[in-house]
Amino acid sequence: MKKIFLCHNSHDKSFVKKVHTYINKKSYFQALRFVKENKQTWLDEDEFKPGDEINQEINHQINQTNCCVIFLSEYGIGNYQIREILKLKNRYDFDKSQGVHKFDFKVIPILMPNIKDVDEVKMPDNEQIKNVIYSLKEELKIKQEEINDVYIHKTKNEIKDFLRIFSWIRINSLTKTITLLIGRSEFLSKLKKHIQSDLEHNQVVNSYNFFPVVLGGITVAGVTSLLFLLATATKPPTDDNKPSNFQLPPNFQLLIPHDHTYIMLGNFSNGLATVRKNGKSLYINKNLEETPTMKEKDFDGALDFSAPENLALAWINGQNRGYINIDGKFQIQPKYAQYMAGSFSEGLAHVCEVSTCAYINSKGDKVIEKISDAGIKKTFTGAGRFSDGLAPVKTDGKWTYIDDKGNAKFRPQFDLAYPFSEGLAPVKLGGQWMYIDKYGTAIPTISKDFTEITYFSEGLAAVKNKDDKWGYIDNQGKTIIEPQFDDDYSKRPNKYSCDATDAEQERLSRCKYLDDRRKFSNSPPLAAIYKNGKWGYIDRQGKIIIEPQFDTANPFSEKLASVCGEEKQVKMCGYIAYPYP
Repeated sequence: MKKIFLCHNSHDKSFVKKVHTYINKKSYFQALRFVKENKQTWLDEDEFKPGDEINQEINHQINQTNCCVIFLSEYGIGNYQIREILKLKNRYDFDKSQGVHKFDFKVIPILMPNIKDVDEVKMPDNEQIKNVIYSLKEELKIKQEEINDVYIHKTKNEIKDFLRIFSWIRINSLTKTITLLIGRSEFLSKLKKHIQSDLEHNQVVNSYNFFPVVLGGITVAGVTSLLFLLATATKPPTDDNKPSNFQLPPNFQLLIPHDHTYIMLGNFSNGLATVRKNGKSLYINKNLEETPTMKEKDFDGALDFSAPENLALAWINGQNRGYINIDGKFQIQPKYAQYMAGSFSEGLAHVCEVSTCAYINSKGDKVIEKISDAGIKKTFTGAGRFSDGLAPVKTDGKWTYIDDKGNAKFRPQFDLAYPFSEGLAPVKLGGQWMYIDKYGTAIPTISKDFTEITYFSEGLAAVKNKDDKWGYIDNQGKTIIEPQFDDDYSKRPNKYSCDATDAEQERLSRCKYLDDRRKFSNSPPLAAIYKNGKWGYIDRQGKIIIEPQFDTANPFSEKLASVCGEEKQVKMCGYIAYPYP
């Protein structure tokens, strides 16, 4: 039987599950001509049975459904969600070619708080979209060699155009003091009506104590059960529902911030960590309390503080990026566009303007504007973070490395180049990933055909093979931990931190970074891994020390590792604390 397909980012799973559960308990949708089962909506984890082929089952549901509700939030479009949207678009294009009216196959976008229009929804990065397109290349009728940055950019625009076709429902904000009148669900009543007929106008739902639903300029009074669900999905836990199911080894602790409205927790650096609260970025200390000087700040985004400069890249949406000090004041005024500035490292930060790059000091003065390549001064169009005394730069279409005087260490030759770590740097040449030393020499023993590599940390580097399995090698290329851990295909938590910037690329392709979530720390000597849909931690022998149970996980930094999971259908974020020196 046909059901309403619920398309969503996994970060919104808690809320979507509540919508799914509530709708199926009520009779609002039972009059729909194409919904005749006890369950009216289709939600992946509630429908899969042991042995089901996941992609095949999702494809079947998308081909069968007459209605899809797409939830779009500030988390952006998830990697698996983009796959579903591409398949929905393919289904829509096919139906249209067959003369099927668009309202016979309905798509209703739900714009969650902080998303005012489809154009504001964040897209996955190019590499993730490339992987999805590659997996659907036969269905999309595209050859592998055609999947390039131009095609990916075109796909992003087509997805936005597809979502614009359909009228949306936008929910402006949430409230935590909601009176529930289950019997008078104006929202679900309207939603049912529009699924049965046509949704001709965008709708805006405002969250107050008395909730009006604005439909085509007419205010309809009513308290909506969907708003109740939205509010309870982000409801702060009480002392009675602090995590009890998260299992940690003896002596490890899970520290939960007193303010439960944090939805994302960053890594600690110089005693401070970035957190997300009510759509804004701020900093907390190791007592998990907001730093007093930052409480009144209003940054939409902020990165880690660097040492010893104590400067962090920060910005307000719609404005340029600048560098703030620990008092939250701009020490270097905002003048750099998105992805066109990096964090400070070894006293310098790379910045780019238009199509040229430079390095600045902590005063904002440009100290390296040209590189010296065989005695010839050249401008550079790409630049990356200094590490081990060297930094990657791009000139004449290829990457090389310079020292802090701007001297090129060897001729530009690499297609991609990233900062050094423990004496080795990940580079790409002729489609092949490899590591080079400070003389530009490739280490042949580790020039294997990996599809993805990362930085060395504590003598090991995470690498991914052609089967999409992650393992670890040492600096001689010897496999220390066999590839066995899964790839979650999701963005790393801090996607705005660029290891390098390529100013010649289109905006969304400028930021170059390697996913370092799996790197080993020294205290404790553990690394995060993803297995069977959850994150956990292993030791240097590959033994699982903290069982996979978290939805997100970061490396240990200053003996703390940020994790998020779900407890009693409420998203919980905290830090795993390692108590030993």
